[in-house]
Amino acid sequence: SVSIEKEHRLWNLGCDAVLMMFMLSAVPPDLMQQSIRNAFGCLSPGGHVFFRDYGMYDLTQLRFPKDQRLGQKLYHRGDGTLSYFFTLEELRAKFEAEGFETVETDYVCVELYNRKKDFEMKRVFAHAVFRKPTTTAPT
Repeated sequence: SVSIEKEHRLWNLGCDAVLMMFMLSAVPPDLMQQSIRNAFGCLSPGGHVFFRDYGMYDLTQLRFPKDQRLGQKLYHRGDGTLSYFFTLEELRAKFEAEGFETVETDYVCVELYNRKKDFEMKRVFAHAVFRKPTTTAPT
């Protein structure tokens, strides 16, 4: 987990963008909001988060054995890391709860074909762009 001391060093960096590529799915669910809050804190007003991660019903999720399932959308891999599979509605809710505006969300569906193994792979990724408002509401 991110300590409070380290967390505050991230804030107010004045970044224009944060790239969250296949990382939030590996964060324990009880720490996901803190990760999103950290992204919000380091962005300048008007800054963006560019997000891509596993979407619901991705081939990886469908191939996990039942004994690796920790929850409806949470699995543990053989190497001890986690894999979480997102819905677009859930992503919007998580980011908007931390003050972000949703710019866009969509599923990216990719079909890959392994000729050597004669196997088609249907991948589903959650794609999103979120924006830190240019002004914050008074508290």
